Amino acid sequence: MALVWRWWAAGLLVVVGGVASCSSSPLHRGSHVSDAGQERAEEDASAIDAEGDPSAVDFIPRLAGTICQSLAPCCEQAGVPNDSEACTRDMTTFVGYRYPDPRSPITAYDAGAASACLQAAAEYFAACAGTDAFWGMPALSVCRNVLHGTRAFGETCQSDGECAGFGDGNVDCNGHCIAHLPPTVSPPPQYLSLGDPCQVSSNLEICVSGCAPDAYCDGAHCMARHAAGSCIDPCEFACADVSYCDRLRRECAPKVADGEVCAGSGACLNPDSLCVAGRCRPRLLSLCAN
Repeated sequence: MALVWRWWAAGLLVVVGGVASCSSSPLHRGSHVSDAGQERAEEDASAIDAEGDPSAVDFIPRLAGTICQSLAPCCEQAGVPNDSEACTRDMTTFVGYRYPDPRSPITAYDAGAASACLQAAAEYFAACAGTDAFWGMPALSVCRNVLHGTRAFGETCQSDGECAGFGDGNVDCNGHCIAHLPPTVSPPPQYLSLGDPCQVSSNLEICVSGCAPDAYCDGAHCMARHAAGSCIDPCEFACADVSYCDRLRRECAPKVADGEVCAGSGACLNPDSLCVAGRCRPRLLSLCAN
């Protein structure tokens, strides 16, 4: 429960970050890009001011709309197809999971923080830069204080969001509001050596073999990863970090730079990029294509 509600930086909703530019040609940073983003952010900020502080019930749809409206020009300039209605619908669902029910009598609402959150979101997305794990970014930290519970430690609760301090990551709910317990520290993993027998187990699309990071399990033994050659192993871990598994050819192929044509997941050399609409692009733009 706590992990679902917490300000999570690891993925939900494939979103994007680390943009180099918002143009359809290979991406390069330039002052004209940041200037355009700044102009859009100022326009969005003016529109937010004109509408005034959102109500508690209106805040979540207003935030979703602000995100999608600010992101749309980035998608257009990068040549990435964008469905604004689908973006707003999906983002409303995503944002809604981050907050307790605004209609609940035990939920407190800060209208000032709500307006500041809308401004921060407009600036963040209009810059065409960021990460698909945007919710955990410091630039949006003000958004954590908009809706929060009022239950004190020891009081009964049904979800983490009902507890005071939830937005700061300090509490959990296990029927009562309790202090958040940090994850236990696990001992360093003991890896198998090259040539050792191994088995592959897959759970929720996560492959585990026991082989060291520079090795892979071919289904029978731990083998050294390679930059070229076959990659028909069960987890497609055979390729070294500079290459990826081309599933069509079943061979390791060199990763490509931002702006270049890509053939799927893992093909981009820049770890802050994804293959979006057939090219390696900043991760934030993956929001456009959904």
